[in-house]
Amino acid sequence: MDWMLFWTAFGAVGGTLGALATAGAVIVALWQTKYAYKKKLKVIFNDKGGVFTTFGDKLFEFVSMTITNVGNREIVIERWGFDLDDGSEMLILSDVPNSEISVYLQEALRSKLPYSLAIEQQVTFYYQKELFIKAVSECCEKGNLLKNKPIVFFAKDSTGKKYCCKTVKNACDYIKR
Repeated sequence: MDWMLFWTAFGAVGGTLGALATAGAVIVALWQTKYAYKKKLKVIFNDKGGVFTTFGDKLFEFVSMTITNVGNREIVIERWGFDLDDGSEMLILSDVPNSEISVYLQEALRSKLPYSLAIEQQVTFYYQKELFIKAVSECCEKGNLLKNKPIVFFAKDSTGKKYCCKTVKNACDYIKR
C-alpha cells in the first residue's frame, strides 16, 4: 500500500467535507439574519365589546380587531377590514360616527391610520357593531359574502402585506342577531 496516496486521498476527502460544512454554516447564518428581521403580526377579532355612556344609561356595542407586533421590526398599519368572497375587500374606517357618544369617548376609541406599531406593542381598532352587522348583511344580500362561512378580517401594512384572522361565527350568525 502506498501511504502517500492514502494520505493525499484522506486529505482530499477531509477538505471536501470541511468545504461543505462551511457552506452549510454560511447558509444557516444568512437564514438566521433574514429570519431575525421578519415582520410578524398577531391579529385577533372580537365581537363582544361595549361601552356605557358617562351616566351608564346607554350601551354602545363594538367589534374590534387587536393587532400585536410580535416580530422584530416596526410595522405601519395602513388599513383594516374584511375580505369578500369575490376577492375584493371591505375597508373599515376607524372612526366612531355617532353623535350620542361623547367627544372624549370618540377619541379614546379612535386609532388614526396609518398607525405605526412598534416592536412588542399592540393597537385595537373599533367599529360600531350595528354598522358592522349592516355591512355584513348588505354584503350577503349582494352575494359578496357567503353566509355559511366565517368572515376573514385583515390588516395591511405599508408594504401591502396582509395579516389575517377568521371570526369564530359564520356571517349568518351576525345577521340573525
